[in-house]
Amino acid sequence: MGRRKQAEGGRVHGPYREEHGGRVRYRVVQVDREGAKASFFASTEREAEKLVKACWIELELASTPVMTVEKAIDAWLEHKEATKAWGKRTFERTGADVRAFGGDGMQSPVSVVNVAWVRTYLGRIGELALASQQSRFHAVSEFLTWCVKRGHLTVNPAAEIDDSEKAWMGKRARRKMGRGKPQLRNVAEVRAYLAAAAKADSATDRVAAVLPLLTGMRSGEVRHLRVGDVDFDADRLWIRDQDDDENGEEGWCVKSAAGRRTVDLPELLRADFVSLCGEKDPDGFVFVSNRGDRGAFERKWLNRLVQRVCAEAKTRVICAHGLRDTFTSLMAEVARKSPAEIAKLVGHADQGKTAKKHYIGVAEHHAGLTLLQGGARS
Repeated sequence: MGRRKQAEGGRVHGPYREEHGGRVRYRVVQVDREGAKASFFASTEREAEKLVKACWIELELASTPVMTVEKAIDAWLEHKEATKAWGKRTFERTGADVRAFGGDGMQSPVSVVNVAWVRTYLGRIGELALASQQSRFHAVSEFLTWCVKRGHLTVNPAAEIDDSEKAWMGKRARRKMGRGKPQLRNVAEVRAYLAAAAKADSATDRVAAVLPLLTGMRSGEVRHLRVGDVDFDADRLWIRDQDDDENGEEGWCVKSAAGRRTVDLPELLRADFVSLCGEKDPDGFVFVSNRGDRGAFERKWLNRLVQRVCAEAKTRVICAHGLRDTFTSLMAEVARKSPAEIAKLVGHADQGKTAKKHYIGVAEHHAGLTLLQGGARS
């Protein structure tokens, strides 16, 4: 296929036929006015020809307006926001997931998104947990379905992905997903973990490392805990939504209405909480990041802290959510709480269905046979 040059220097090369991962693909290279190159891929020669034409459009070699991937994503998110389909956290998280799907091709016409593009994305997220891969794929599929309805695409390329290409499909994968996050193995490991956390150098590390284990709090609930949420008189921690503050610090919302609750303030953390809160502004964070804005810590901070304590305690290395799951297992096994009671403790509104399926990592206990002296049995 021939090239078409733009007066200012923009041009399109290809398509080039390539072998990649045992499959044939076609590569198209677009060069903009400044000489920056971008490669795009198609699975068939016919799709590649369309891709070349789309690159011409993007370089303004044609007068037809074009809907880029970025513009399509923005329009889809605006639709979701206008219809109030999601809460704030879902909007931000799903928006980030779909923008990651666009990747380096955000300025490409959305009409060139094909099954090869989707397969490339699946490869990029292959290192994530199975549940995360599944949720991201479903978000992308929903976006592409919307593009079809709006006429930006003729078919949804995600629908062409076979189940065998989805890591989260199949009996074995579903069983693995159903087990939830890895937890501390037993009460001995819980004690070892608590002992290691108590040796941490700072009150911030000592408290944050054990709150999910002792209270069942989510990572976000721990990281966004405010000084005014620590109620020393009632021995409670308040978990609730937070509005944007006067300094422009963005607010934070609990995952669901059931997440608005109070939990016990662990007595062994009281002294450290007193030192962390002191006479500070009630709207300030208990755990303050070292970043320039002195705001809340990011998610990775708490996971790294928990994993470091696990290594020092020589226990199974888990994440912060694994501590929350360990809490539910202890509530079931040691405190003899029912799944419905545990659901309320961790902020679920489904009467224990999620806790029983994904969180509680212990089976129902049955007493064993006791052998008495002389061989008698009880």
